[in-house]
Amino acid sequence: MGRGAAHSHIITELLTYVGVGALIAGLLMLILNLFANVFGEAETSN
Repeated sequence: MGRGAAHSHIITELLTYVGVGALIAGLLMLILNLFANVFGEAETSN
């Protein structure tokens, strides 16, 4: 398999899209957690 065929192979493209998707999802969760406290615990008053 040559270089051009390897770059357009379905497994290579699948791994690329999954990796980029995971990176974007991780960044989105980080930003939401830092600025909106979406994933934080509920505030309880004692």
